Amino acid sequence: GDEGVLMAEQDLQSWLQQQSFQQPGTVVRCTWMEDERLEQELQASRFDVLLVGADSIMSQTVVNKLHTERMVRAAQSSETVCSNDNGSNSSSSINEPTIVVCCADRWKLWDDIYPPPLEEDVFEEVPRDLFDHVIVPPPLETQESIEG
Repeated sequence: GDEGVLMAEQDLQSWLQQQSFQQPGTVVRCTWMEDERLEQELQASRFDVLLVGADSIMSQTVVNKLHTERMVRAAQSSETVCSNDNGSNSSSSINEPTIVVCCADRWKLWDDIYPPPLEEDVFEEVPRDLFDHVIVPPPLETQESIEG
């Protein structure tokens, strides 16, 4: 099914509200695209956010499917055109870089300095600092704190 899209929408919406980027009640819609289509869309369109998953998140890198770094760099070179209503009767446009976010479940955290075994023709390491944000859901409350 669309579990990745559903997880992305839930995690991104929750994170945006926590960061005060989004008003409560606003719905986030995510769309999954194949790499080739995404690359074409990035060249022709503007995105508010590029959200990618991760197979493993380490302190300095994110492990994900091959070509992730290329897509992240393409998104960073595209811009979102935003209207800026400055309180007067006129508005102006501001070109903002596309925000690049990595989103993954907590079990994808990898606390070793070496990456997990990778199939080189399937996965790659992407420098973590290429992402504007890395979102990992907080740990669930323990049963004691729920009962107490």
